[in-house]
Amino acid sequence: MSYSLRNMRIRVYAYTDATANGLVSNTYAFLGEYWGRLEPPTGAELNVAEQANYQIDASVLLDGDLTIPPQGLIRDCRTGTLYKIEAVLPRRQTREQQVHGSATTDAQPAYAITGDPPSD
Repeated sequence: MSYSLRNMRIRVYAYTDATANGLVSNTYAFLGEYWGRLEPPTGAELNVAEQANYQIDASVLLDGDLTIPPQGLIRDCRTGTLYKIEAVLPRRQTREQQVHGSATTDAQPAYAITGDPPSD
């Protein structure tokens, strides 16, 4: 994808499972804010790959040189929507990564995020 088409700010968070007094504290740490492109998926069916089913709600294109955690979160800075990363797919010919994300809902537990700077 041309760099001119990366016109959205995307925040990336890494999963950490720090423990305190023997209790696991599931949190996500802020890694950075990058230029990218968030697109709706082109199919309306569930993606199934001999594992737990998940539905893709967003496909995000980011630079291929970034380190994207496979169990992290991504946030659309315009809307504030959080997406759980389901897959990170390298696209070597275009030097970018395609990240599949499923939208978080109010029915799921809230995510504890640390180090998140304020939005512009």
